[in-house]
Amino acid sequence: MIALLALLSFVQDGRQPVTPAAQERTRRVLDVTDILDADALRTEGESIALGDGAPGRSREVSVSRVTTDQGTRLVLREHRLEGPAADLDELIHTWMRPSIAPGTDMTVLRRGERVVAGLGGERDSVFVASDGTLVAHVSADRHAWLDQFLSAQREISDLVSLEFTFVASDEKAFDTLFRDSAVAMLAKADADAALERLKRDTVASIVQSPKVLVFPRQRAQISTVEELAYIKDWKVVLVEPGSTAIADPQIDVVRDGFDIDARAVFVDPEHVGVEVSIAHSQVTRPIATKKITLGLPGMSEVEVGVPDVTRVSLESRLLIGVDHCALFRAPFTEAGKSAVVFLRARRTPLPTPAAQVPRNR
Repeated sequence: MIALLALLSFVQDGRQPVTPAAQERTRRVLDVTDILDADALRTEGESIALGDGAPGRSREVSVSRVTTDQGTRLVLREHRLEGPAADLDELIHTWMRPSIAPGTDMTVLRRGERVVAGLGGERDSVFVASDGTLVAHVSADRHAWLDQFLSAQREISDLVSLEFTFVASDEKAFDTLFRDSAVAMLAKADADAALERLKRDTVASIVQSPKVLVFPRQRAQISTVEELAYIKDWKVVLVEPGSTAIADPQIDVVRDGFDIDARAVFVDPEHVGVEVSIAHSQVTRPIATKKITLGLPGMSEVEVGVPDVTRVSLESRLLIGVDHCALFRAPFTEAGKSAVVFLRARRTPLPTPAAQVPRNR
């Protein structure tokens, strides 16, 4: 049994959306080779060769003209492999403030396909190429944001520490922590006080407290699960000598616990943008079984497992102040209970190599 997918997709940072008036757009070409090089070095199995014709970096572009009731538009289709350039391009479009309004840029409709605004009109566009070139045709406020964002990528050498604390209690226990939103943004002191209060609550319990340390812009996976093996099926095989038929059990595994996928980026020195996906799976125990017939002599019936797994997942995009905490309702499968997750983002300096002590000869 799979529960419905809960989706939170917004930026929670206390700033109001900005809808700027028509502004003059200018085109700038920026060099981001150093950022792409750093990301390529941190990606396992990824070639660090950049430039025209680099292996695994090619892209194909096709443009078609489409006429609709709203006028003539161009559709741009891109085909390129995943890599640092694609990741940086995605991060810029995700976190840019003011955001590029749909229909005025090359807004991603689905992976690899973008729509360009009506022909002949001004439009915003930001594109990062695999050769280390960033081309931006945007207004002055967006150029300023780009400069700030790229400066943060270059100047902040710290790692990002993401700390998740899952707290479970009865269904109404957390209502006072939330107001009009599904997310509460807490300063460090407020988050510490809320956690201490919940720890003293005899009904509440801390389910998990995983942490991960990542490079900025890099994805991380955390699994705090128990894997349960069960017999999924039986297969009749012939073995020597004499071509004897035997029953061979087919083993499978179900997972019970939390899976977390996260990516963090320094949007500026004081804020971390976090994209996170959390899934909670719960296996009903003991695993139910049923009998099936094999038809082998002396083994007419065998048992197979029929696991009942409830899985709830959530996706969220949050802008969190450094050392501050985002509190949001977590996916949780236990009937009659609710759960929240405290997500804290910290800056952690790169560890310095230990000083080598000269050996006595």
